[in-house]
Amino acid sequence: QWHALLPLVENALASDGSVLLVGDAKQAIYRWRNGEARQFEAFPKVFRKELLLRGLEVERVLQSAHVPARPLMENYRSAKAIIAFNNEVTGVLKRELDPQERRMYDRHEQEAKRGTEGYVEVSCYGSDKKRGEEAGDEEDDDGDPAPMLLLVQAVQECLADGFRPGDIAVLVRTGAQGAKAGHHLAMQGWNVVAPDGLTLGNAPQALAVMHLLGWLHHPTDEHAALAAQSIAVVHAAAATVDPFANGAHPRQVMRRWKQDHPQVQARLPLVPLLAQVMQALGRDPATDVFLMALINEAHAFTKAGGDDLPGFLEHWGRTGHARSVGGNPGADTIQVMTIHKAKGLQFPVVVIPEAGKAPKGGQGERTWIKPVPPIEDLPVALVTRTKALSAVGIPEVEEEQRLGRLDQLDVLYVALTRPEQRLYLSVPGNGNDFLAKALREHLGLHPGQRYTAGDRNQALPQVNGKDKDHAPAALRLSAQAGAGVRDPGIRLEAPDDWDPANPDPFRSHGRAVHAVLARVRTAADLEDALAREAPVWGLTTEAREALARHLGLLLAKPGLLPFFGEGLVVHTESTLLNAQGQAQRPDRVVKDGDMFRVLDIKTGAPAERHKEQVQGYVQLLREVEGTPVEGFLLYVRNGELVPC
Repeated sequence: QWHALLPLVENALASDGSVLLVGDAKQAIYRWRNGEARQFEAFPKVFRKELLLRGLEVERVLQSAHVPARPLMENYRSAKAIIAFNNEVTGVLKRELDPQERRMYDRHEQEAKRGTEGYVEVSCYGSDKKRGEEAGDEEDDDGDPAPMLLLVQAVQECLADGFRPGDIAVLVRTGAQGAKAGHHLAMQGWNVVAPDGLTLGNAPQALAVMHLLGWLHHPTDEHAALAAQSIAVVHAAAATVDPFANGAHPRQVMRRWKQDHPQVQARLPLVPLLAQVMQALGRDPATDVFLMALINEAHAFTKAGGDDLPGFLEHWGRTGHARSVGGNPGADTIQVMTIHKAKGLQFPVVVIPEAGKAPKGGQGERTWIKPVPPIEDLPVALVTRTKALSAVGIPEVEEEQRLGRLDQLDVLYVALTRPEQRLYLSVPGNGNDFLAKALREHLGLHPGQRYTAGDRNQALPQVNGKDKDHAPAALRLSAQAGAGVRDPGIRLEAPDDWDPANPDPFRSHGRAVHAVLARVRTAADLEDALAREAPVWGLTTEAREALARHLGLLLAKPGLLPFFGEGLVVHTESTLLNAQGQAQRPDRVVKDGDMFRVLDIKTGAPAERHKEQVQGYVQLLREVEGTPVEGFLLYVRNGELVPC
């Protein structure tokens, strides 16, 4: 990008203009997106000018026009104690870099321009499984609950001192770390917004709803076990609850649950079914951001693909579980985000759990190298970085290691410079992560000890010019109607293709259509299939007769004979496992001699993703069977058969 801008810079200078370039190499944290901090260090020379046709000429133009700029030393964001702490520790931590990367941190000191003192707290933790077990907390990925306990303590301390939840930001390295932090904060009853770490698939309450839907659709042992375990997690801590008390079988557990909640019926339309399941779990979606997001996801799915429970379960497995739960941070909401997302932002309070801890990776990643001695017809090679390779002294590998250390310090520096009034860090008390080790050694910390600077008791300043004591109170929502309020029972929207004179039964009874056609081997089976499924799905006589007429005409079409004809081996909703172990369930697979045909049945409107879905089934079945496979879509509403 810098090389692409150089012609514009050169043109501006050639026309007696000027160009202002502003940047900070210490905050260049996007090398994994091909960002290059060394461009700052090289300027006014052009970094890697050999890649440009006129690189040397452009460099001379920049050098002749270059006027050294005064570094911007003033800091109007952070309180005095935070700036003093950052100046001190950055000066120490930059010594861990090689000299050529260390130059990025020349003149790193800043001058405080705010009158407030501020507060800094650094806590050192060590592996202490016993303490975590006594506290009843789950351990983190490294077997140490301490970082999350210290996070909760820091938040509690700030709230007790008058800060609001919306003043607090928790900055993490990865989405997985953000999910863990968000979970621990949410378990305390605080509202949390974490676009980077909190997804529907990470929320126990959303998982419980989806596992229950999966069991309602396929009441197998596997689905029963998942549903029973999820219910136990929602109602209490997973570590203290046995969902299969007294050796009860998962199916027995779920049968009892179904008896206790008769209002949960699989024949309900998708969104009302979700609401009934949530009510049975004792959860109110109006006050739960995850459940409201799940309802919104189901509503969007039904508008695009019809009221199709199997389809929604498949959608959940493919993309729905990864849907990020964002929301708008407010005065009562703690923000959890990655440091990369926080770049350019500021917060009254910043908490950095596991500061200086190196990210997983490095070993096992790949690097391009030039073989020495050269290999004929192989100018470069892509190699996996290993400890053995690192010890050989390959220039490209050594450069990557140096730049990796610079990346880690840059990311920590960005995090340290986000707070306005308070900064909390926790650092591991053991291990060889170079930043954490240098930080705890400089501060003289051992596990269980704490370093503080500044004044915690200083009165809170106004934030963004607003008086905290007179901010409007948060509005609490509830799904329950107030006393004396009558629900008018009005639907505010109808399907796009709804005709009052001829209501479409296939959208509201989409799952019933799937169930009926799953029982049909040939057209002669239709009457019996309807007789069996109509009571299960609560079909009225009129709806049953309408389906019988429509499906009868549909099955009589010659184009469907390869799927509903005599002499075929038929599999309905059979599970296929891909190489990643993910389950896929096409509606109908038939074997006709050596030929396989896949048919997926849709009751909603056509969509391009339907074709992609069938093409995935075809490719997977072709790989498994090694024989020809054809794929088709059947749209029940208009009887269209679409080859894929």
